[in-house]
Amino acid sequence: MRDNINQLDYADLPQEEADVLRYVRTYRSITLQNAFQQYSVGLLPEDVWQQVEQRILFAWGSCSFRPSFNGIIPSFREYLESLPVEDCAE
Repeated sequence: MRDNINQLDYADLPQEEADVLRYVRTYRSITLQNAFQQYSVGLLPEDVWQQVEQRILFAWGSCSFRPSFNGIIPSFREYLESLPVEDCAE
């Protein structure tokens, strides 16, 4: 049983599972971006944002998850890059 989807690496999975993981991570990055946009314009309450922010920190803190954030809007990219997490080795 795999405990944490954020820590999975595509290279360690069969191709079908890697494809599913890619889709799941893309979906998650889009929903996190959407929550960020809602919060930015005042549509998301502070208590909900705090929960979302923890999810963002967890996902962005995973080097294997970060590529899923490619193609996001510039303001969300700036926010992510401002987070206090370790850099991933290239």
